Amino acid sequence: MAARFRTNIPETGGKIAGLKRPRGSQLLELNWYPAKGMHRPYRNGDELDHLAFHVGEVRRFLRDHAGKLKVAMKPFREGGDWLAYISGPDSEWIELMSPARSPIRPA
Repeated sequence: MAARFRTNIPETGGKIAGLKRPRGSQLLELNWYPAKGMHRPYRNGDELDHLAFHVGEVRRFLRDHAGKLKVAMKPFREGGDWLAYISGPDSEWIELMSPARSPIRPA
């Protein structure tokens, strides 16, 4: 795997690095957050921070699945994307992301 990008996350103070195989289509994103950020500190056993999936439109996805998902963090803008987090069956966080195609509107 080779690093495809590295960037800072102004909203959280964290950093992201994206890794990809030369001929693969999957992207592995590694995240780091400072101890005094919006995320709780790392604990032994917390090896999995979260899983992330692209969806067509985050806010519509949450509306279409209302009552079936436990929302951990409501939709918000980060850079050029809409993000939201839901809780998985083992309470792990699952990130939903979609490109921001329109101006910021309340969810």
